[in-house]
Amino acid sequence: AKIVGQKFRPYIFTYQVGAHRKYASDTMQIALAQWRVSRLRPDVSLAVPVYILPTYTDNLHLTNEASWLLGEYRSRAMYETMIRRNGKWRPLEPVAVDWTSEYIDIKFHVPSGRLVLDTLLAAATPNFGFDIREDNAVALDLINEVSVIGADTVRLVLSRSTASNALLSYARGRDGDPKASGPVLGPRGNLRDSHGVYDQVVSPLGNTFALHNPCVMFEYDRQYGF
Repeated sequence: AKIVGQKFRPYIFTYQVGAHRKYASDTMQIALAQWRVSRLRPDVSLAVPVYILPTYTDNLHLTNEASWLLGEYRSRAMYETMIRRNGKWRPLEPVAVDWTSEYIDIKFHVPSGRLVLDTLLAAATPNFGFDIREDNAVALDLINEVSVIGADTVRLVLSRSTASNALLSYARGRDGDPKASGPVLGPRGNLRDSHGVYDQVVSPLGNTFALHNPCVMFEYDRQYGF
């Protein structure tokens, strides 16, 4: 920027990794750091979490077509940011949490359309990817229901009150999950928007993909927030 006299920082269009289970880790610090830096810095845009992108048989590296698809998501983020000038591209991400003794409402920034719970982008996973941890362990009996209650809000219905230090996570996975990444066996979630209804691409192999935006991997601490 100094050499050419550019008056703004070059944008960084990145993505969110999702391979912690492949390395037998129950935490996802890198993915969380990538999301946080995209929220804190005006020059960093997170295009998409990669847990929706198919992997090779090693359950780690993206297939050729998946790498191309990642490029399509990043290109769209660039287009919206730099060509249409709609402001910095933001992924599908949570913005507020209302945590009560009976339910948790999570409000999201939705890039396009409305929230959808389904298994188009990633295979079905318990609670659509939402978990609550107490004392660092997943409370398996705590979430009774997950539903979309508005264009931008998801409600988790609880079976009981949670601990004051409980932790809500999305797409983190659980202990004992396969050592893998990707949309079939890796840590993942089933929340997306409906952007792909009108934004579709055809790969060099002739396959059509709807560019829905999957929700980022995130955590919310009841005491300290995001």
